[in-house]
Amino acid sequence: MENAPTIEIKEAIEATTFDPSKFYSSTPFTQAFFYGEWQKSIGRKVWRFLILRDHEVVGTFQVIKYSLIFDKNYLYIPYGPVLNCKPDTSLLEAVKIFLKNLSRKENAVFTRTDFTVAENAFSDELFKKIFTSAPRYTYHSAQFQPRLELYIDLKKSLEDIYNNFHKNTRYSIRVAEKNNVSIQIIERNFTEHFDTFYSILKETAGRDVFGLHSKEYYENIFKQCDIDLNAILVLSSFEEKVLSVNLIILYGDTAMFIFGGTKSERRDVMPAYTAMWSAIQFLKERGYKWYNLGGVIGEKDLHKSWQGLSAFKKRFGGTIVQHADFYDIVASPFWYFIYNLYKKFR
Repeated sequence: MENAPTIEIKEAIEATTFDPSKFYSSTPFTQAFFYGEWQKSIGRKVWRFLILRDHEVVGTFQVIKYSLIFDKNYLYIPYGPVLNCKPDTSLLEAVKIFLKNLSRKENAVFTRTDFTVAENAFSDELFKKIFTSAPRYTYHSAQFQPRLELYIDLKKSLEDIYNNFHKNTRYSIRVAEKNNVSIQIIERNFTEHFDTFYSILKETAGRDVFGLHSKEYYENIFKQCDIDLNAILVLSSFEEKVLSVNLIILYGDTAMFIFGGTKSERRDVMPAYTAMWSAIQFLKERGYKWYNLGGVIGEKDLHKSWQGLSAFKKRFGGTIVQHADFYDIVASPFWYFIYNLYKKFR
């Protein structure tokens, strides 16, 4: 009879010991070390852990602490834990016990897991046996990562990528080229362009009615990108005036569009479309395999605040990726009930 595998979970303090992309190149950047530093910069507590099975690292996860009212909080692992193996009961039970203990230590109501499992080895049936399935009405929050994201396969030829665009997208790119809309791709000294970025982002949020983080949050990201050199900033200009900005984060084999906006004036010259197309060409040339355009809404999604942005992203073709369901580890059943009740009626 074979011995059961030994499962250990160890905290990782330094960036050199915590890099999930080393064993799974498509790890979402929300599990990268630098993302945790972003969260720390606005006062959130962050932990990072390695999962070892028989002394071999088979997973990692980064936990972030979010505040609730009445001096309560919850823990969230955005698109994690990341596993590079087929999960089994012993591994998942060990993760559950560890996170329940962490939750109780931090007086957290619950911990929300958001697993990323390599090689399509996710088993919904197995996870439901071990964890609590989060109610669907609790999914929508500025803090929780979207369930649907749109990916463009950069391994395809540029011709195939371009031909997969909606015909109106191709037309808009030609309009921008005809009007000599210029593109600048920034790879360093991001803070020099922060005021332009934030001004356009704020204008876009006001026009399209969506919320923003604090200005300090974005400033800290730009400062960190200057240190890590893990991003590009795409500016499109017409008659020497910047009309659109896109911040794209680079991690593993994937580039991800995370923040962007356009000015209300001269949208007729289509600056946003040529900015996206220029980014695709640049990223492919640099060898990235995927360009993640970020969250989109599905046909049955009741939350329509992303409708306009989703429609824009879908005009670039690509494939919609469905992330796993949320699974919770409940530390305080009473407050978990109150939290879910609030979410349901909200």
